[in-house]
Parts: sequence; structure tokens; C-alpha cells
Amino acid sequence: MHWQSKLPSAQDLGTRTHSDSFPSTVIDKGELLKMSMKGEEIDADKVRFEMQKQGYDHIKDIAYAEYGEDGTLYIIPRKRKKNRTIIRNMT
Repeated sequence: MHWQSKLPSAQDLGTRTHSDSFPSTVIDKGELLKMSMKGEEIDADKVRFEMQKQGYDHIKDIAYAEYGEDGTLYIIPRKRKKNRTIIRNMT
């Protein structure tokens, strides 16, 4: 009699599995990181398109952005400096 042992898979055990993909940082301090996009299915046009869908027109307006494991572009905007009006006493 030949007996084969098969280890149960995560699916057999009813547990969730994680993909082998990792987040990819694409913008840091307002700069597009082209090197981090190499080997990924990401290019500058895709980043700009996704930014604009989220209401950002300029890469310089973004402090940090990454594509998550789920393929979503997550953005942390740069804090804008408040415009100060200098009022001088002209008397």
C-alpha cells in the first residue's frame, strides 16, 4: 500500500494568504522615484494619472506616495506654507 502525505494548504485550513507583492514607493519629498518603478508595472504616466484622479496636479505637492499591495496609490500631501501678508505701518 502506497501512502502519500500532503500538507494542507492555507486555503484548506481556511486562513487568509498574503500576496508576494510589496508596497512600491513612487514619490518621496516631491520627487518621482523612477528607480523604484523599474521591474514594476508602474510608470510615470500611471502615477500622474492616479494622482490627478485623487486631486493632485503636481508631484511637488506630494510628500510621499506608494502603491500598496492592493494596487492602490496612497498619497501623503506636503504641508503647504501659509501665505503671510506683511502689513507695514506707513505712518
